[in-house]
Amino acid sequence: DLLHHISKLEKAGVEFISITQDIGSGDQAKVMRTIVGAMDEYQSEETAKHVRRSMIENAKQGFWNGSMPPFGYETYEAEKRGNRAKKKLRINTSEAEIVRLIFQLYNQGDGRTGPLGLKRIASYLSEKEICNRALKPFRIQMLQKILRNTAYIGKHYFNRRDSRKGTPRPENEWIAFPTDRIITDHTFFAAQEKLDRQHPMKTAPRSVSSNVLLTGLAHCAECGSPLRIQTGKNNQYRYYKCSKKADSGKHICKGCSYPEKKLNEAILTAILEKTLKAERVKKILSKLIERASSQQTVFIDRIHALRGEHTKLKAQIRRLYDTVSSGQIDLDATLTAHIKESQQRIELLVTQIASLEHSRQNALTTVSKRDLLKFSGAVRIRLLDGSNPGFARAYLRSLISKIEVANDQITITGSKIALASQACAFAASGELVPTFADLIGT
Repeated sequence: DLLHHISKLEKAGVEFISITQDIGSGDQAKVMRTIVGAMDEYQSEETAKHVRRSMIENAKQGFWNGSMPPFGYETYEAEKRGNRAKKKLRINTSEAEIVRLIFQLYNQGDGRTGPLGLKRIASYLSEKEICNRALKPFRIQMLQKILRNTAYIGKHYFNRRDSRKGTPRPENEWIAFPTDRIITDHTFFAAQEKLDRQHPMKTAPRSVSSNVLLTGLAHCAECGSPLRIQTGKNNQYRYYKCSKKADSGKHICKGCSYPEKKLNEAILTAILEKTLKAERVKKILSKLIERASSQQTVFIDRIHALRGEHTKLKAQIRRLYDTVSSGQIDLDATLTAHIKESQQRIELLVTQIASLEHSRQNALTTVSKRDLLKFSGAVRIRLLDGSNPGFARAYLRSLISKIEVANDQITITGSKIALASQACAFAASGELVPTFADLIGT
């Protein structure tokens, strides 16, 4: 780069003079400049190597390396070493509340609508005049970065990318950096499931943002293809039709065709009059509670076993580090790989324990008949409220996994656990919260 830019300066009639490395002019000066430039480049690379090694060691000791902390955290001076201030991360209370709000809006919504997408969350925050750290509106890219950031569940990683090239480093070079937890594992992984499922490469954006009640749920019973809305006479008539039949013709699939309003009413009537009747929900709930109570012992035993393994692994790593620091063994590549593998196993155990704890703590509880009647009535009102199709669609998706439509029969499939969880959640809070989190692991 030095020689290239000096050549450009010479073509422009500008002489290059170095104050600290005066090597004169002429052909010999050009040779010396090449040698000096190469030595400078080597020195720069060596300095970068030492700085990186120091930063990695700093991160291993739990200190922050000086870059901008993740949104929701701030730095503070933890200790002094000579003239150098060692900093760590702590939760920024006001920013952490915004992080929790973003996850709530993405997983559940604001209580009036279903779960919001990234664009609608950005609009919601702008309307409420909630800004980012730079006092500017949140953009979709930043929202996605927040939703993907493992720092909020206590797992930040240093040295993930090459700062010069901008390329990702191998995972075995990442340095785990502990952070204070802002959200629960259950909330975080529910958001990851939704982000993965709604990725444009997997699900068409129009299916995610559509207000058509049965989009993504209703499928043709004959070929399994999703039903699609088709219109006629300048949008006066709207029909659910088999998408494969529409794209490839009748010889591929005979398909089915239902007026949109008629099929919507048939599905809602079946759900409201059969599935969501208070007596039906109570019957489902009582069986699941009986089964869940018998599983409590299993949950406790599994959690105890996982915690035992977690404690054992942490003790092994501590002993290895003590042995290395005492000089009894060297920290070679094999030992480093073993320690890294053990740390990854510890992280997996933490996730598994959190999931089991959530399942145990959120076990189904007995709900009174009065609360069940209120639940059925509230669902009926919200599902039949035509002014908010987004909420109705989100709530149906939290209860129903698939609808198969034939010319003479409609089959509705759903999770009993999701239905019982919604009833228990309503009894506890008095609110209907359409969420996909109840379907995780069922």
